[in-house]
Amino acid sequence: MIVTIIAAILVFGILIAVHEAGHLMAAKAVGVTVHEFAIGMGPKLFSFTKGGTRYSLRLLPIGGYCSMEGEDEESENEGALCNKSVGARLLVMVGGAFMNILLGFILYIILCANTGDVVTTNTVAEVLPNSAAEEAGFLVGDEIVAINGNRVHIPADLQFEMMKANYGEMEVTLKRDGKKLTKTIAPRLETVEGIDDEGNPVTTERYLFGYTMQQEKNTFFTILKRAFFNCFLTVRMVLYSFISIFRGQVALSDMSGPVGIVNEIGKSAQAGILSLLSLAALIAVNLGVFNLLPFPALDGGRVFFLLIELIRRKPIPPEKEGFVHAIGMGLLLLLMIVVTYQDIVKLFS
Repeated sequence: MIVTIIAAILVFGILIAVHEAGHLMAAKAVGVTVHEFAIGMGPKLFSFTKGGTRYSLRLLPIGGYCSMEGEDEESENEGALCNKSVGARLLVMVGGAFMNILLGFILYIILCANTGDVVTTNTVAEVLPNSAAEEAGFLVGDEIVAINGNRVHIPADLQFEMMKANYGEMEVTLKRDGKKLTKTIAPRLETVEGIDDEGNPVTTERYLFGYTMQQEKNTFFTILKRAFFNCFLTVRMVLYSFISIFRGQVALSDMSGPVGIVNEIGKSAQAGILSLLSLAALIAVNLGVFNLLPFPALDGGRVFFLLIELIRRKPIPPEKEGFVHAIGMGLLLLLMIVVTYQDIVKLFS
């Protein structure tokens, strides 16, 4: 329990600090007056002032904020956010999400640098006999470049596309001798022998194509490439999840809130530092993408109003925009309550 609490405070604290730092740096860059940069909520533990901004650490590790002049109200101050150009305000609004995604990329660099001296590629090394790959006509040396028309760059992309296809039949684009060709293949559910975290033999079932992949040396360039595509894949996964929710393909009961995330952080912390960093990278990118969604009260919602202002060439009245954001905040809080309740039920069931 202590490990879970400490790990959760560290993960959430760093993610929030990085997010708000993104807003702070963008605001300072365009000349916006920042009154306070705070990590945590509630009573101040300590604070100091530098460059006209008060930096504070507060008691409750449940959030943070970057208080800017003219953020939610009109102001005559030259440094007020509301008096800056649309471009400057857009930069400030996306600054937090950008920093979260950048943090995720940095964490993926660390993770990819710790995967060993060699890494798996998308090029076929061996086609197993009597396998789905052999039946489909795969050959040694074939490079898998796309599945169902979606480009794949790393092995994790293959798993994601298989999941999207519900492990059914799919069109795989191969590059063979410099030319592209398409093969139809359906992965087969096969029994796999393995060892669990405690060293005990286990038997699991996995959907497999029936091939092995070539490996390459894990160079600095390879690390950067894999980190970028892992980050990009996480963005795609987050967007796919939200689209699935809006389509009704994912139930609310399948979502996780703060309690569920804290529980997963605890499990990852106990599994090791790399496991914790992997989850932190996922949450960081998730937080960045989520904040850019065009939903009221989120940074993306404010970006949406700024884009409307850019098109109309005049701003939306602050009181009307504020009302929309208030409704959005209420809906988000309601969703948070429902998901948190479900997390607690799952935890004790």
